[in-house]
Amino acid sequence: MTPVFADASYYVALLSPRDQHHRDAIRVSASLRRPIVVTEFVLIEVIDRPELLWDHPELEQLYLRLEDEFELTERAEILDRILELISRTVSTTVDLLHAQRGLRVEWYIVGLIVFEIALTLYEMFVRGS
Repeated sequence: MTPVFADASYYVALLSPRDQHHRDAIRVSASLRRPIVVTEFVLIEVIDRPELLWDHPELEQLYLRLEDEFELTERAEILDRILELISRTVSTTVDLLHAQRGLRVEWYIVGLIVFEIALTLYEMFVRGS
């Protein structure tokens, strides 16, 4: 069964009886038999408390219903954990790359020292004779 994409405006219309598209959203919801899919961007739109709430405090209830519907608090915590894990992984990878580069430079220095010792021995035994 193919899922249907819903953006934030669908949920606003569905949950707000004063919205001009409320009846349409109710009708669509009643007839819809497929799963509804939202993206992270829709969740972020709802997580980020809009400035509109400062201007229209009566919309606070709608926002709280959307927050509950999308389980925003739980999802925000999960996203924070995922971002923290990604950050630590990137940091560890960068540290490993720096360590590898440092090890390579050390081997180059050891190689140059061995080469210098070989030249010195060549000078002493071949030319010195």
